[in-house]
Amino acid sequence: MIRTITLNGISTDTLGAWVSEVEYGDLELKQIFEEIPFRDGYINFSRITRNQNFQPRNLSYTLAFRADTPDLLSQKIHAIRNWAYSTGNGYLIDGYYVGWRFVNVQCINVNDPEYLNSARTHAKMRIEFICDPYLESISGTRTEIVQLAGRTITAYILANSVLCLGYTYPESPQMTAEISGTTMTLTYDLPGADYAGLRCFDVSGIPDFTLTGGTLGGDPVTLAGAHNFYCDVPPYNYTLRLTATVAEGSSSPYVILAIGAGIAFAHDDSRRYAIDDYAVGTHTLKVSGQTAAFSSFTLPNGDYDTLEIVGEREGVYDLRYDSVERTL
Repeated sequence: MIRTITLNGISTDTLGAWVSEVEYGDLELKQIFEEIPFRDGYINFSRITRNQNFQPRNLSYTLAFRADTPDLLSQKIHAIRNWAYSTGNGYLIDGYYVGWRFVNVQCINVNDPEYLNSARTHAKMRIEFICDPYLESISGTRTEIVQLAGRTITAYILANSVLCLGYTYPESPQMTAEISGTTMTLTYDLPGADYAGLRCFDVSGIPDFTLTGGTLGGDPVTLAGAHNFYCDVPPYNYTLRLTATVAEGSSSPYVILAIGAGIAFAHDDSRRYAIDDYAVGTHTLKVSGQTAAFSSFTLPNGDYDTLEIVGEREGVYDLRYDSVERTL
């Protein structure tokens, strides 16, 4: 079988060339070492983050080709150079890796042609690429959910249905609270003109409690955790009423309400997620408190999860569904 590769949708078959030699390069772990003053040895930051990262992969392909005349061969050399340096989606498909592709591929060098006969009608050229260390499957889909921006980001996934980008306190955050036995009733006059739309809520304060239900203007709210819920807020004022259980004998509660913007978020256990980032610096992703890889993660709890991006970094992050598989 004649070996072919396809770069940005154009194959070596189309160019009238074939692969005669290939080198995939060795994978190298990316180690980040730093010496600390007044301390023996060093710190390996790649070990601290518990992420195993790799240096970019180097690829080289030698293409063989021929033509009827030296002029036609010169035209083919020119076409191959343009193809190698082409900009596009950065995908390279190697016929020996069926169902997989190299990604973020960029040509870094095209050697001068080596002529294989005195008539200059047969030649070969070595082409060098750099790409991500992982291959990814050709099958699978990627769908953007939302863009996140900032230095430190915390987002909340509530009850498999809503993603909250963060909580803010209204001007009068304290809720009226009454306790009877082990039941606490909370009320708050919610100004719909300021908070209309899909909103997430977080209730906190003293004493410890667990939400058991609630309504806004007679319509039920959806509980998402012991202290979290969400609902659609109409563009006019309503009284928010919540019920909760507390310990017997609790008194003098001080309970505050935080509100955040929400977006629809359809989660199920089969979904995988990824975050693309477009900034320079160091950062760490934590999913429900556990360090995770930006390139692929799941939501372990489903009903209530947190996404945290922390580190010396400021930029834009794309959160997306991602069922594309990856392998070394």
